[in-house]
Amino acid sequence: MPYNPVPHAVDPYALQQECIRLLTGIVPASGAVSYTVDGARSVRYLTHAINARQHQDYLDGLFEIDPMHPSKIMSTDIRVLRMNDLIPFQQRSASPFYSAFVRSWGIRDIVELYLRVDDQLVAGAAVLRTEALPEFSTAEVNQLRAAQRFMEFTAQQLLHTPQRQAFSRFCHNYALTAKEVQVLEHLAQGTANKVIASALDCSLATVKTHLQHIFRKLEVNSKAEIIALLYRTHH
Repeated sequence: MPYNPVPHAVDPYALQQECIRLLTGIVPASGAVSYTVDGARSVRYLTHAINARQHQDYLDGLFEIDPMHPSKIMSTDIRVLRMNDLIPFQQRSASPFYSAFVRSWGIRDIVELYLRVDDQLVAGAAVLRTEALPEFSTAEVNQLRAAQRFMEFTAQQLLHTPQRQAFSRFCHNYALTAKEVQVLEHLAQGTANKVIASALDCSLATVKTHLQHIFRKLEVNSKAEIIALLYRTHH
């Protein structure tokens, strides 16, 4: 019988997809992205109508100079941040991020939303507008603030449960990486390797490699032994 580390909860990937649908349904957007946060790093991105090269440029290093990156606001209580409020028009020529990323990709405005659980930043999302659309209005930003509150509430229900906390401790105790945790989440719900590969946007061989690492760290030889270990640990 599969072990679900988040009983009666939405799959994290499904939650990210629903966040994107919610945001792009509330306001017109040229693109959107959702992500989870591990420490000071953004991981497990999902994108919508974002140019693949643009997203790769960001991941290849431009995120380090992004003033809206989670690592820059982690110690604050900011929930919603609009780029054009953060980087006023008269300061844009002096902003490396604006010149290297925003202007080069024709971005007019960005609104970033941050989700916190127990005062810890756990996830976020952003909606972007290119030159084809106007800047986000105050009314639209207020609509996104309302959406952020709902998204954060949902994230709290998903992540702040005794069983989920126990699962997180389990992964920490066995020093599993962020990718290995993702594979284990799917494996614990009885997901087939091919489906895991599709969900994580990687090859079947990569999933098998992650499984080998998990087997080694947990000192088991099969998926069934992993499920049994999870049950023993949580019951």
